[in-house]
Amino acid sequence: MTSILKRLFDNRSSDEKKRDYDLYTKRIFPFGEEQKGKVGDLLENMFPTEKRKYLLLHYILFKDELMQEEPMSYDEIATKINKKKLVRITPEFKATIKALTEIDMDIDEHLLFPTGEELRELAIKYLEGE
Repeated sequence: MTSILKRLFDNRSSDEKKRDYDLYTKRIFPFGEEQKGKVGDLLENMFPTEKRKYLLLHYILFKDELMQEEPMSYDEIATKINKKKLVRITPEFKATIKALTEIDMDIDEHLLFPTGEELRELAIKYLEGE
């Protein structure tokens, strides 16, 4: 309900809204659509029964929180985002999101992401560390 009210009383022009959206997108995916596509492909590969748009939305919300000036801990972010119930949250899902976010935040313009299997192995290491 809050987002509906926000949109209803949002007095920004369409140009301002587009500019803000573009800035937000550039912050989350500084290397553009190719980076977003690779993240989406990995998520879809790891969780084929979930909808890609919900996987990406969950990922973006998580990454956005990590990029704040004073980021919350992983568990605090996960608790906050999990309330939205976008996807089925399992320990494997949380470990995969954590691993992928760390990789993505260190990625450069070459966009050398791991394979699905490499990401799975890293997520297992996170699970074993819990």
